[in-house]
Amino acid sequence: MRLWRREREADPKVEAFFRRAVAVDVNKVKEAGRIDAESRLKPLKRLARQWAKELRVPPGLAFNAIYYCVNDPNCDLDGLKERIREGGQDFIIRFLHEHGVEV
Repeated sequence: MRLWRREREADPKVEAFFRRAVAVDVNKVKEAGRIDAESRLKPLKRLARQWAKELRVPPGLAFNAIYYCVNDPNCDLDGLKERIREGGQDFIIRFLHEHGVEV
Protein backbone atom coordinates (compact mmCIF):
# COMPACT_ATOMS: atom_id res chain seq x y z
CA MET A 1 0.00 0.00 0.00
CA ARG A 2 1.42 3.32 -1.01
CA LEU A 3 0.74 6.33 1.17
CA TRP A 4 0.56 9.64 -0.61
CA ARG A 5 1.81 12.86 0.92
CA ARG A 6 -1.70 13.98 1.99
CA GLU A 7 -2.31 10.70 3.85
CA ARG A 8 1.10 10.88 5.54
CA GLU A 9 0.50 14.41 6.75
CA ALA A 10 -3.02 13.58 7.96
CA ASP A 11 -1.88 10.97 10.48
CA PRO A 12 0.86 12.06 12.92
CA LYS A 13 1.93 8.45 13.61
CA VAL A 14 2.46 7.77 9.92
CA GLU A 15 4.33 11.04 9.54
CA ALA A 16 6.61 10.14 12.46
CA PHE A 17 7.27 6.73 10.92
CA PHE A 18 8.43 8.28 7.66
CA ARG A 19 10.63 10.79 9.49
CA ARG A 20 12.37 7.95 11.36
CA ALA A 21 12.66 5.84 8.20
CA VAL A 22 14.42 8.66 6.37
CA ALA A 23 16.89 9.07 9.24
CA VAL A 24 18.09 5.43 9.10
CA ASP A 25 21.57 5.01 7.65
CA VAL A 26 21.39 1.74 5.73
CA ASN A 27 25.17 1.31 5.78
CA LYS A 28 25.23 1.19 9.60
CA VAL A 29 22.41 -1.34 10.01
CA LYS A 30 23.69 -4.68 11.30
CA GLU A 31 22.59 -7.91 9.70
CA ALA A 32 20.16 -9.88 11.84
CA GLY A 33 21.56 -13.12 13.16
CA ARG A 34 19.82 -16.46 13.11
CA ILE A 35 17.39 -16.97 15.97
CA ASP A 36 18.07 -20.24 17.78
CA ALA A 37 14.66 -21.60 18.71
CA GLU A 38 15.78 -25.22 18.34
CA SER A 39 17.14 -25.45 21.89
CA ARG A 40 13.84 -24.20 23.32
CA LEU A 41 11.75 -26.60 21.27
CA LYS A 42 13.82 -29.74 21.92
CA PRO A 43 12.14 -30.62 25.25
CA LEU A 44 8.72 -30.21 23.62
CA LYS A 45 9.75 -32.42 20.71
CA ARG A 46 11.03 -35.06 23.11
CA LEU A 47 7.76 -34.95 25.07
CA ALA A 48 5.76 -35.14 21.83
CA ARG A 49 7.65 -38.28 20.75
CA GLN A 50 7.00 -39.84 24.14
CA TRP A 51 3.27 -39.00 24.00
CA ALA A 52 3.07 -40.28 20.40
CA LYS A 53 4.37 -43.70 21.44
CA GLU A 54 2.32 -43.83 24.61
CA LEU A 55 -0.98 -42.49 23.23
CA ARG A 56 -0.63 -43.81 19.65
CA VAL A 57 -1.05 -40.45 17.93
CA PRO A 58 1.13 -38.82 15.24
CA PRO A 59 4.14 -37.02 16.79
CA GLY A 60 3.53 -33.86 14.75
CA LEU A 61 -0.01 -33.49 16.06
CA ALA A 62 1.16 -34.25 19.59
CA PHE A 63 3.86 -31.56 19.28
CA ASN A 64 1.38 -28.96 18.02
CA ALA A 65 -1.06 -29.74 20.84
CA ILE A 66 1.69 -29.51 23.46
CA TYR A 67 3.05 -26.28 21.96
CA TYR A 68 -0.34 -24.55 21.96
CA CYS A 69 -1.15 -25.85 25.44
CA VAL A 70 2.15 -24.55 26.86
CA ASN A 71 1.46 -21.11 25.37
CA ASP A 72 -2.13 -21.02 26.68
CA PRO A 73 -2.32 -19.95 30.35
CA ASN A 74 -5.66 -21.76 30.81
CA CYS A 75 -4.41 -25.14 29.56
CA ASP A 76 -3.11 -27.96 31.75
CA LEU A 77 -0.68 -30.46 30.18
CA ASP A 78 -1.76 -33.33 32.41
CA GLY A 79 -5.41 -32.67 31.60
CA LEU A 80 -4.58 -32.44 27.91
CA LYS A 81 -2.82 -35.80 28.03
CA GLU A 82 -5.85 -37.44 29.65
CA ARG A 83 -8.21 -35.91 27.08
CA ILE A 84 -5.95 -37.12 24.26
CA ARG A 85 -5.93 -40.59 25.83
CA GLU A 86 -9.76 -40.58 25.73
CA GLY A 87 -10.29 -38.84 22.37
CA GLY A 88 -7.15 -39.74 20.43
CA GLN A 89 -6.22 -38.04 17.19
CA ASP A 90 -9.73 -36.62 16.71
CA PHE A 91 -9.46 -34.72 19.99
CA ILE A 92 -6.09 -33.22 19.00
CA ILE A 93 -7.54 -32.01 15.70
CA ARG A 94 -10.53 -30.42 17.51
CA PHE A 95 -8.18 -28.87 20.09
CA LEU A 96 -5.99 -27.35 17.38
CA HIS A 97 -9.03 -26.02 15.49
CA GLU A 98 -10.16 -24.31 18.71
CA HIS A 99 -6.75 -22.61 18.86
CA GLY A 100 -7.01 -21.45 15.23
CA VAL A 101 -4.68 -24.01 13.65
CA GLU A 102 -5.62 -25.58 10.32
CA VAL A 103 -4.78 -29.29 10.22
